[in-house]
Amino acid sequence: KRAVQSAEIISNKLNVPLYISPNLGERDFGILEGEVKSDQKYALLIPKLTSLQFAPPGGKTGAFFLKRFVFEFEKIAKNSKENILVVSHGGVISLYFEHIIKAFQKKHFLENGSFHLLNLDSKGEIYVEKFNQRI
Repeated sequence: KRAVQSAEIISNKLNVPLYISPNLGERDFGILEGEVKSDQKYALLIPKLTSLQFAPPGGKTGAFFLKRFVFEFEKIAKNSKENILVVSHGGVISLYFEHIIKAFQKKHFLENGSFHLLNLDSKGEIYVEKFNQRI
């Protein structure tokens, strides 16, 4: 909801089209949806959330989410002739970066409100050009 609201503000301000896809949405955290990170049951599961194979009760695995996100994101990136802005959440971005840069979460921290510039190389592969940028 927050990402969509942010994207709507940007779209209106820049007068550019808005495309919303459930494939780019946040991971399904099952029983953890709506819980605060300091809640005991959430705190106990945090280390497990970094595993792509773990699914909170009633939720989806990171692998399920990542497959869905990668498919949609890369389809958009590789079929567009113009710049694209994807508005998302830190968890989503971290999983995607972990996909394109191995062991990403162990080495970097995503700043709230930052942006990251990705680009395509001559082979059509996505790479990180800028990271944790601020306006």
